[in-house]
Amino acid sequence: MAARLHQHAPVELTVFDVSAAAIARAAGIGRPAATIGAALRGADVIMTMLPADAHVTEVAAQVREHARDGAILVDFSTVHPDTIAAVAASLAPRVGTVSASCMKSVAAAVSGELTLYLGGDQALLSALDPLLAPMATTRIDVGSQTGAKTLKLVNNLIVASTNLAIADLAVLGASRQVSYASLVAAFERAGLGGWALVNQVKKHTLADDLGPGRFSARYMAKDVTLATRIADDRQVPRFLGGPVLAALRGAEAYGYGDHYHPVVIRWLETAANVTPWPPGQDGDAARAVIADLCAAMAALDRLIAWHGLSLAVAAGMAAGPAADALGQASAESAALAEAAADLAAERAVGREQLAAVLDQAGALAIASHVPALVIESAHDYLSYLAAGGLS
Repeated sequence: MAARLHQHAPVELTVFDVSAAAIARAAGIGRPAATIGAALRGADVIMTMLPADAHVTEVAAQVREHARDGAILVDFSTVHPDTIAAVAASLAPRVGTVSASCMKSVAAAVSGELTLYLGGDQALLSALDPLLAPMATTRIDVGSQTGAKTLKLVNNLIVASTNLAIADLAVLGASRQVSYASLVAAFERAGLGGWALVNQVKKHTLADDLGPGRFSARYMAKDVTLATRIADDRQVPRFLGGPVLAALRGAEAYGYGDHYHPVVIRWLETAANVTPWPPGQDGDAARAVIADLCAAMAALDRLIAWHGLSLAVAAGMAAGPAADALGQASAESAALAEAAADLAAERAVGREQLAAVLDQAGALAIASHVPALVIESAHDYLSYLAAGGLS
């Protein structure tokens, strides 16, 4: 993102990081600063992207001390909404704050094709647009500083849940002599799995390209933890938040913490004592198994979208705009618009039909001695929805 600014925006850029290696990678992009204070002094716009809430709070204290009057802080970090609200309050009125969240991949950052969720004063957003345009082809004003962070966390919860659901069903398929490639191809033909299937599972899981260098299991666990905190605060069930965290931590325990987060499939293979079935050698019953797993994935897509939007609505966002914003990021799926329409109209989720589909996949898992973590969690969520009168 700094390189895009350097190449395409008329700015004098100063860069700082506590990592000397990161500063070295920025050689030629901007003037390196020796300290945070040196980077901040005299800056018109301050852009931060930091690992966690504590770092954002710490740097905000430095902004209060060193930034000039009238400066603008744009924070791209993925943090709890309460954190950005507290930072903005602590800096006002001397320094304006814009809350920003980045969606999509490192490749999209390199090409300037990110999606950004933005929240802040309209005048500040307008002034910043020439600086944000080189980074992101899609820039969405979500209406509030907290909304920008909330939607990012919902986005990542949906993405992580979708990856775990695909991995869970793929491992179940492998136990019945179905190759990952065959199942992914069937999901794609059926329009299932959304952005995550095409851009993560198809491109990286199938190619066994899940090593370090992309958004890691450890960082995804941090984001899902924040999403579950919002769910707890709003008294919304975690649904797949707990199982996703368990899978990510399990992957970390096996040495995959710094690997690309879809690596959870490696942990599931171990848990199920299953190895991938060779492509092109599917068993005789593969077609029927694939049909059952496609039906299960369609049900899970629907429940994941419903749950993500329910969390956004509980946090004060309207279902339609939230679905539209998520649909332009990596949470994109065909189920989002349907879930938004159902929530807006207060229509039920169709519990009995979804339960019947999941029962069939669950029976296959029992017969195969496969844990089926996502399917079992989905049954729990359906029971919650029934108890709440949404059957």
